[in-house]
Amino acid sequence: MSAEAQFAVAVGRLQAGDTVDAERICTEILAADPGHADSHHLMGIIALQRGDAALAAGLIANAVRLDGGNATYLSNLSNALGQLGKWDEAVEAAARAVAINPHFPEAHNNLGVALHGAGRRDDAAEAYGRAGEINPTYAEAFNNLGGVLQELGRRADAVAAYGKAIAARPGYAEAHSNLGAVFQAEGRLNDAIKAYGAAVTLAPGLASAHFNLGNGLQQAGRLEDAVAAYTRAIALDPDHADARINLAKVFFRRGQIPRAISLLEQVITQRPALAQAHSNLLYAHSFQGDLPQEEILTLARRFNRLACPPPENLARRISGTKLNVGIISAEIGSHAVARFLESFLRHYDRGKIHLTLYQTVLRPEAKRLELLALADSARDLSGLDDASARQQIMADQIDILIDTSGHLADNRLPMLAQRCAAIQAHYNGYHGTTGITAMDCFIGDDEITPLEFQPGFSETLIRLPRLWVAYAPPLDAPTPEAPTGEAITFGCFNILSKAGPATLDLWGRVMKRLPASRLVLKYQDNADPVIQARVRDGLAAHGVSAERITFLDWVPDWRAHMALYNTIDVALDTIPLNSGTTGFDALYMATPLVALRGHWMGGRMSSAMLKALGHPEWIAETPDDYVAVVERLVTDRARLRGYKQTLRAEMLASPLCDGKSLATALEDAFAQMVATHNARLA
Repeated sequence: MSAEAQFAVAVGRLQAGDTVDAERICTEILAADPGHADSHHLMGIIALQRGDAALAAGLIANAVRLDGGNATYLSNLSNALGQLGKWDEAVEAAARAVAINPHFPEAHNNLGVALHGAGRRDDAAEAYGRAGEINPTYAEAFNNLGGVLQELGRRADAVAAYGKAIAARPGYAEAHSNLGAVFQAEGRLNDAIKAYGAAVTLAPGLASAHFNLGNGLQQAGRLEDAVAAYTRAIALDPDHADARINLAKVFFRRGQIPRAISLLEQVITQRPALAQAHSNLLYAHSFQGDLPQEEILTLARRFNRLACPPPENLARRISGTKLNVGIISAEIGSHAVARFLESFLRHYDRGKIHLTLYQTVLRPEAKRLELLALADSARDLSGLDDASARQQIMADQIDILIDTSGHLADNRLPMLAQRCAAIQAHYNGYHGTTGITAMDCFIGDDEITPLEFQPGFSETLIRLPRLWVAYAPPLDAPTPEAPTGEAITFGCFNILSKAGPATLDLWGRVMKRLPASRLVLKYQDNADPVIQARVRDGLAAHGVSAERITFLDWVPDWRAHMALYNTIDVALDTIPLNSGTTGFDALYMATPLVALRGHWMGGRMSSAMLKALGHPEWIAETPDDYVAVVERLVTDRARLRGYKQTLRAEMLASPLCDGKSLATALEDAFAQMVATHNARLA
């Protein structure tokens, strides 16, 4: 039998699914004819099917050396090289294939994959689009096109691309799932869940579809259904770290913090370099309050060691009359962190500072554009990998780079760990150490970060001579009004993850002491029965009946949300982690806030704002004192209701809303940081 006849048999065996016999026949052909290019190529395809990209690349490269004009060989070589992460070589191979046969859709698609992997997203979109033009039924090319368009922020075009993929192949589960992801990014949760559901129905064994369904359900507040979806994804793919991380998020939202911590530690054991798992673990511990800050620092340093690249030396002397300051943030938009960042942006001295805002998340809110316009310049890093984003920041020659995200969602700490600027500091967003050696400073004040807290930080603490933040007063907030009910009504609008056993014990003691009082709890997750049962059980231990507790969840209108403070006599703080924005909101709505002063930064945020407001009498030092402070406050009902007439004016006249004073203090802190930095280089 001739070599060509033998090869035809090998192809038939491969098409029948018998890769072993196909490989055996090719081996026999090559033993007799080492120059049989088709056999080298077919054995490479078999290696690719088995997941051995290195062997595949070598075998297909042999075929290319024997016949460099074969576009199919070059296209598949690009595929193998891409799986090895050799993107530049993959681009070269696919480009040669396209040059040889411009009407070869698979070669254009593989070129798109290679360009995408190389970070050339616009060029990748063009290549995928060309593949679809040549073959309008090429579902994979349209699916790939949707993915790169989504990364580019072109969501409408991505929806159209996924639609073409589904039209070409209605049973294409991955395309349905990806379409759901675009809908979810646009806030179209019902459409997203419907698309994810279609994917799960079409491919019940596709773990990624169950994972995406879990994401949509979690965002929609359907937490129990999200747990089921993530659990199924993990059952199908036990190594699906993202499903475990997001399942931990559900436990976190429900206040089941120990379960979240346990799951995240499992992920870190399996994937020690996965930065998100470390960040989420540190965040969860801050709600639990179970570890001393020195041990939290140990965990943060573990994150730095296992999940971050080592820092590069970018040391240089900083000089000149104007500082080049950058702020890198995932929160630019309608986010709590941005509410405080805005105060600085509106008042910084443009004669002293050139300010560049780096957004790492492209938020859809109009507020994002408003904030970006307040800076001297702005850059979008949301679509860039760490290497490209870091290159952009370094090209801007930033003197001081301020991070606002810390270990919050969508942070870029692994990039910052490599160092992007001469000086790096954290400010505003996070309530603890980052743990990375390249973060030089942490900006706080004398209350939240006193000198004795330094052992819990890898950064050098910089203390402002005033409250560490300033609240940007919302212009459209409703007018404060006194509650009309007879019973004293307490309230807390924090996420109830903050209301763990210690908080519920504190609230329960207050309500036991004041048996006619009521409690209103408002947060978007508060319709969840698990959350409600946990809170009711915790308060029932103090004899508080379920009828005295009201749960409110999502309110679509922000003014209506703020107006709910007019039904509250006193806002009760949480421990070990205090109120943040909700504390400022309560005070701006002229609702007194009672706080228990803690022993770490996250437990001092409320005491810091109350001191700056001029109401230290609302700060307790012990749980017994907390109950007494509340009782004193509500005993004088006339005075309590009178605060609704006076407290907003007090707040507006205080450091809480003094953005100009904050800007001056931060500018002085920047100068101090530069002086210290330059002195080290002297």
